[in-house]
Amino acid sequence: MIILYGGSELSMCFISVSSGIMNMRVFRTLLVGMFSLCTFYSYGQCEAKIKEFYVQYMRNAENNEESNVELLKAHASPELIEKLNVYTQKYDVDAVIHAQDVCQYGIKSLIVCPIRDDWYLVKYKWSPETDPIKIPVRAVVTDGKLLILDISPIESESDSSPEMMQGIRSDFQLQ
Repeated sequence: MIILYGGSELSMCFISVSSGIMNMRVFRTLLVGMFSLCTFYSYGQCEAKIKEFYVQYMRNAENNEESNVELLKAHASPELIEKLNVYTQKYDVDAVIHAQDVCQYGIKSLIVCPIRDDWYLVKYKWSPETDPIKIPVRAVVTDGKLLILDISPIESESDSSPEMMQGIRSDFQLQ
């Protein structure tokens, strides 16, 4: 609000106060916007990194399974790798993908959705008419690098762990 009062110092005072308030509002709006963008970027970044990992893992499983040993070493702890190896031997399936092998449609249909905290749900299908394979994965991105903290075992893929699946968005569907 600017009040001109005979061209005195009073009008200059109102102009500077008004400009200062406007500048603060603009600054706050920009600050909130930048914070929101950073939060959005980091939130979606983990989903994207998990998807990149799974696509690479599935391509390796199709063409060169030995490459997955190095991929896991780069993104998982030795304890998690050992846990996955035990489950792979126990169930005769790859514990990372909850299957014995993969297909191109599986790679194409792969999606990742946040569940809660650091947990994500990896889903893919064998064909359009099959039920999706669901894999709860706990992961974080630190300094731009994916670190997988846990991959839920085969036996928790069913409804045996409803607390894990609580909060999944209802619009999370495969095409």
